[in-house]
Amino acid sequence: MILDRHVSNLVILITTMIEEQQIALKNGRQITLRPPQLTDVEFLLAFTNEISREDTFITLSGEVLTREEEERYLRTATREIEMGNRIQLFAFDQNKLVAIFIG
Repeated sequence: MILDRHVSNLVILITTMIEEQQIALKNGRQITLRPPQLTDVEFLLAFTNEISREDTFITLSGEVLTREEEERYLRTATREIEMGNRIQLFAFDQNKLVAIFIG
């Protein structure tokens, strides 16, 4: 939904983003977009395990990830972002991680 509505804005954000950005949705809600941080482990853990329980045809299907697995993922992701080898954004609706964009 965010991606469909704001593709050109997201491309600009992804290529130039350093700090977090606010995106206003059509319904007036504000979504925060920013690169992942090591401190996002609890948000990522809740998001991943919630998605895994759904029938979403993603890599995970019912598995429950641990805090240690998510910490390892975030360390790798942030290192690859800093090296310029990954583009990744987390989308937050208030204090809930609602989407992950990886490019």
